[in-house]
Amino acid sequence: MYIGSKIRILRNSKNLSLDQLGAITGLTGSYIGRLERGEEKYLNPTLETLKRLATALNVTITELLSEKKKGRANV
Repeated sequence: MYIGSKIRILRNSKNLSLDQLGAITGLTGSYIGRLERGEEKYLNPTLETLKRLATALNVTITELLSEKKKGRANV
């Protein structure tokens, strides 16, 4: 899963629109949308952008970038 998909899932789980998340982070909704869609020009967000998004989505940057799923392993 690439970072844009993860951002979209987290944003939707918090019932935030692109513009609402943008207002919280100081980014534009259109930028976040492009990042979520994985548009080539937006595939490498800055560390500051990741920090803003992670804080707003209540996760760490590591969790935002991690491909591992949270939760218990099936036993």
